[in-house]
This record gives sequence, structure tokens and C-alpha cells, in this order.
Amino acid sequence: MSQISLAQVKKNLSGTWAKESDLSETYVFAFTSDTQWSCTRKNGQGERKFRLAYDKAGEKLWWGESYFLDPVELNTKPAKAQWYRASDRAQKKAAFLWRKTAEATAAELRAIEALARVPSKVVTKGTGKSDVARGAKGVGKSDVAATPKWVPAPRAAGAVGPAAGERAEVGKSTRGRGAGSTWPLPEVVVDLEQMLVIYKPPYWKCELPAADTLDDPPQADRKRDNPFLLRWVKEAVKDIDAELYKEDFNPAISGTGFGPLSHRIDQETSGLLLVAKTKGAQRHLKAQFHKTEVSKRYICLVRGKVAKAKGVIDARIRTIRTDAMSRSEVSSSGEWAETTYQVVATYHGSGVEHHNAYSLLACDITTGRTHQIRVHMAHIGHPLVADDKYLSEAQLQEDRASVCPRLFLHSYRLCFCDINGKHMQVLCPIPDDLRLALANLGASDPSRPSSDSLFGENSWQRELVRPEVLQWRPGTRLLRRVASLVQDFGRSWASDAEGAEG
Repeated sequence: MSQISLAQVKKNLSGTWAKESDLSETYVFAFTSDTQWSCTRKNGQGERKFRLAYDKAGEKLWWGESYFLDPVELNTKPAKAQWYRASDRAQKKAAFLWRKTAEATAAELRAIEALARVPSKVVTKGTGKSDVARGAKGVGKSDVAATPKWVPAPRAAGAVGPAAGERAEVGKSTRGRGAGSTWPLPEVVVDLEQMLVIYKPPYWKCELPAADTLDDPPQADRKRDNPFLLRWVKEAVKDIDAELYKEDFNPAISGTGFGPLSHRIDQETSGLLLVAKTKGAQRHLKAQFHKTEVSKRYICLVRGKVAKAKGVIDARIRTIRTDAMSRSEVSSSGEWAETTYQVVATYHGSGVEHHNAYSLLACDITTGRTHQIRVHMAHIGHPLVADDKYLSEAQLQEDRASVCPRLFLHSYRLCFCDINGKHMQVLCPIPDDLRLALANLGASDPSRPSSDSLFGENSWQRELVRPEVLQWRPGTRLLRRVASLVQDFGRSWASDAEGAEG
């Protein structure tokens, strides 16, 4: 049963709100239906309207894909609105605060009460989806944030891994948002002798879960706030040495991984990870990392126009760790860190008001310091889009509402030697959510520094955006299987036809 009525939620939100850290920045809500609302912001830069979405079942008000407000909490403290990051479902620390500076007028309250008495209308126009379900069209093109949407597919009991054809649709969020919601699933990319390469979707944590929860089923983990990658690995890959899951065997010192993971990437970062199946393979991979023989290449979107077509950032990084967080900074007392980058494309960001240019970069990291690319790019004045650690709160809000709902960073290539010394190169083209963010920025600027190839090796279009049909990429298992069958059928048909003619 709901703890608060819809009419009361609207009443509590009505009036004028101001940002706690800057009272000159004000916000006013408007309610067009039971679930689709908007908020108008006014500050020194002018006025802007954002679309919000109210999740009645979960009793959460969502701002874009990244922040939510708890109306039940607001009911107990009506003059204080606390917005939380999407990952903070336990509501431990508010990302930013609002203070109510003016109550709604009597006329405004009467309008809210009248709206509550009118049945909500849903216009489908033959699509089978309501306007609320469709949400904003074109992140970055509209002056509103996209309405979050999630429709989890039914899963068979005990299922592990993606169902046949399961794939995150472009423009649809698969982030957990209440009962029944699911996270995108990891996948095995390459299964080798004594080791494998897996794809980590965004939002999965590389840390070891508590020892007494490691054997929890991954289905339950998909509905948690922070799903642990190792739970999925343990369930999906049965031939991993149990000793590797003990924390004292691989406790993640510096850039190494936890348990069987030979390294790790940040929670919101997607991409490739090396996993050891045996202690021998773990030692073999660690030796390569120690000698900087593993090549890790990333793609990222940064703020601003990067002037040089390519460059090397050689700046030492110091990491500060506490129980609550890890944060890195460029410091002469830090450890050596080197990042080589190349500009892939530059975008004007048409329709995005807060920042008029973005650069898409490919980055090779010789070392693997915590948040290395994020810190190095911020150091040269081009922080990553939607970076929740190295952007100001205002910049973060703008990026996640208008450009990309999560950190734009993807590990797309790994080069290493397998247990027999054979050189391996594994590719992972960018996933759909990042493809959509780029598409909504429009065409790239042909006059800016760019290159058809990446570091003089391969076409970036082929590696990142338009791979061969049968090449692995996130969520394409069914597509590749169909393509393979069609290809085999074509060869079989040609052979039969030749035999018939003979």
C-alpha cells in the first residue's frame, strides 16, 4: 500500500525551491499527468525546462536517468528536498539539496487538486505505448531530459546469462528501478585454456562481495542496487579454481582485480576484463600486468575541443582511499602513470546548451592507476562526460540529463598473451547506450583533428561502430547465430545447386 497519496506528493512539491548551495537558482514543478511532470530551472544563465518521471510503484521521482527524490522522505521534511544518485538506493548521502523558499499559492493548490480529480489519459496512437512510456525523443536534442523506461523481459526460473535475443534496446534503460527491474547481463567473450575474457556491462561492481553472500544467485543480484560481477562469474563459469575466490589470494592491490579478476574497471565503465581460471593463469597474467605488457585501450567522450590530434599525458597519480570512497589526483608524490590519446571525432553538441563541444578519444594506458583516464583528462582540462567524481555537481547534472546517463568510458580492446604465450587481441565495440549518446550529438566536425585509423593500426569505425556481422559485440548472440546460419545455408544451397546441375 502506498505510504503517500499522489495528490499529497504534488502538494509537497509545489511552490518554489532553491538550490541549497546557491539560492539564486530556483526550481518550480508543473504536473501534466499522474506520472509525467516537469521542472523549470531559473538561474543566471536563463530559464530551462526539464522533464521528470514519477514511478508510482516505487514511489520515486526521477530526474533523467541519474537522480531520484523520495516523496515519502519529503513528506516528513516538507521544506527540504534531497536528491540522491541512482546508485544510492539506500539513500545514504544526498547528492544535492533544495530548500523551499515559497509556498504554492491558493490558486496553484486548487489547480493541483482539480488535476487529481481528472482521470489520466493515455494516448497510444497505435504504438501500444503511452506518451509516458515513450518519454523524450533524442537525448541531447530536446530541451528536456529523457523519461526513464524499463521493461524487463520475463526470465525462466534459474536462468543464468542472457535469454536468446535478450538485448538492451537503444534508448531504453535497463538499470534497476524497483521490483522486477534488471541490470544488463555480463557475457563471456572468449573462453581460453585457463583464462577467459568477459564483457562487464555498466553498473556491475568488480569488488568481492561479502564472503557469506558470494554464493547468492545472480538473479537476485540483478535486482540489487550494486550487482557484483563475481557472483555472475561464479555461477556462469564452473571451471574456476575455488581458491581464487578467497580474498587473501587476490585482494586487489593498486590496479589488480579481486578474486579471479586479473584487473578491474570502474562500476559505470563498460568493457573487457581478463579472468583467470587457475592460480597458474592468475600468476601468468599478473606478470604481464607488472611488466606493462597488457595493452588496454578505451574510448571516452570528454568535454571541450581537444586541440592536439594526439598526445601523451605523463603525470604521476596519487590515490586516496577511505572506507567510503576512492579518489585520485595528479601529484608529484604519486605513482608513474602514462596515457596516450588520439582524437577520434569532435562534436559541436548541437542542442546541448551547457557545453558547446565534445571530443571522442581513444586512449591507451601503459599503466593502470585508479581512475587514470578520468584524472589525466581532467588534468588537461577535458574531464569525461558524466563523471561523478571529477566534475562539479552542476556539470554532472547537466551531462547526465542532456548527453549521457552514465560515465562515457568503455574498454574496447585488450591485448595479452594466453597461457601458451600466444598473442591475443580481443575487441568489444561500444554498447548501445553510448552509441545512442553519440548519435544524438549529431555529425562530427570534419574540420577538427581526427583520423580514420586508431594509432595507425585499424579503422575506428570498424572496431567501434560498424564491426563485421559475426564479430562479437554486446548483446548480439542471437544476431550472430542467425547470421551464421544464413551464411551456412547459403553455402549449403550453392553446393546443392551445383550437385543438381551436375
